[in-house]
Amino acid sequence: MKSSKILILAAGLVCSVAIVWGCTSTSKPNKNKTGGSKQTQAYKGLEYSNSWSSSGDSVVFMTFNVENLFDVQDEPGKNDATFLPLKLKQTAKHKKTCSKIKNKRWRDQCLNWDWSQKVFDFKRKALSKSILQANAGKGPDILVLQEVENIRALNALNETDLNYPTVVLIEGHDKRGIDVALLSRFPQRGEAKLHKIPFEGFGKKRVGDTRGVLQVDLKLPGGEIVTVLGVHFPAPFHPAKMRQQAYKKLNEIKKALPKQRLVLAAGDFNVPKREDKKMNLVLKAAGDDWVIGHKVACATCPGSTYYPPKDSWSFLDMILWSAGEGSSWSVLPESMRILNQGPGQVADSGAPARFEIEGPSGVSDHWPLAIDLKRKPEATQ
Repeated sequence: MKSSKILILAAGLVCSVAIVWGCTSTSKPNKNKTGGSKQTQAYKGLEYSNSWSSSGDSVVFMTFNVENLFDVQDEPGKNDATFLPLKLKQTAKHKKTCSKIKNKRWRDQCLNWDWSQKVFDFKRKALSKSILQANAGKGPDILVLQEVENIRALNALNETDLNYPTVVLIEGHDKRGIDVALLSRFPQRGEAKLHKIPFEGFGKKRVGDTRGVLQVDLKLPGGEIVTVLGVHFPAPFHPAKMRQQAYKKLNEIKKALPKQRLVLAAGDFNVPKREDKKMNLVLKAAGDDWVIGHKVACATCPGSTYYPPKDSWSFLDMILWSAGEGSSWSVLPESMRILNQGPGQVADSGAPARFEIEGPSGVSDHWPLAIDLKRKPEATQ
């Protein structure tokens, strides 16, 4: 989609997107310290309008990395040793598993975190409140999620005041045990698919730390089909080439769909700002096939995640779309927004407040990103 590059250049001049940033948050301050003192300074002068209001006939689309939504059960074949009640962590087998973790913080969490039912309930309620910020308290019509352990955890979240009729999660091969999922109030059409990404030139260990692309076709109001592609690309500590290969697979999936199909790809693309700036990775990998939401809406906006060691904001979370030839729906770039006014979403530093078991406190180390779809006037006549 060549036109997207023109739009991106224009976006650098004007930034009128309705985004809520931590400096304007009216929620109660969270004692979670994520972000550090440097990040607090980064917010000064960055005040964006919170004026966007979805119309009654809009479709609200959201993506949200929910940061380790694990239930309290030990699931065979999944690396969920950290996310278990303390009473299940007293065996020699469990302690041996934890002792193999090199990172001290993660090792201590594996040994000592009490991931109890109380903690899990707090986590899913906090997530639910964040999600319900969208669409006048109803939540988005289509919601793509990352870092969900299994269908039990997804159902538990859905039953926490969300109540979506369409619930999709296909178990992947990620050794950590996290999956991409989808919730929607629109009916599903056909079978959902999990497309495996054929990483080439990388060992089993690296490939085992990846997720496939979840494809779900949904029926929009009026009967048109939209294809949603949910992604969670390899983490930034993996080589950039892995993310490039993931983009290649995503583009291949889109090109195999009918040309008239509206397609949205959303999730955690895991391209940090420093990598994108150095390699122009996102535009090179996606600029010809997709409109890149945040680059069109506001090229100068900081991001949806913050990385303290580099004092850096990034749009790891993204929404891309391909309008389709003759689609009766439009995606509204001006509606792109981050929703961070829910309880506990913003740390004292102004960064996303990651979930902490002590308290508990926080929600996720990512903020949800949303955008609206609207039927074209001629399609409603």
